[in-house]
Amino acid sequence: DGFESLLPYVKRWRLALRRDFGGRVPVVLVCTKADLTPMRLPLIQALEEQGVACLTVSAKVGTNVRHLWQLFARGLPPALLSTAAR
Repeated sequence: DGFESLLPYVKRWRLALRRDFGGRVPVVLVCTKADLTPMRLPLIQALEEQGVACLTVSAKVGTNVRHLWQLFARGLPPALLSTAAR
């Protein structure tokens, strides 16, 4: 599964954000094209263990698109991890 190659990149990206913004910026990894390549549960769990909220979306079929915009409108609340449909 090619998704595992994302983990080191996401870790570096998250550390850079923390360094530059001191943890004051919410971090959400939005994975597009969920209709073509669904994210694997082990990858989502690995990302969450690193403290990265993950949301899969598909504009083509409308999966989580409205939810994503609602999260942005509300300022990406911490409840994202527990409320995001996957």
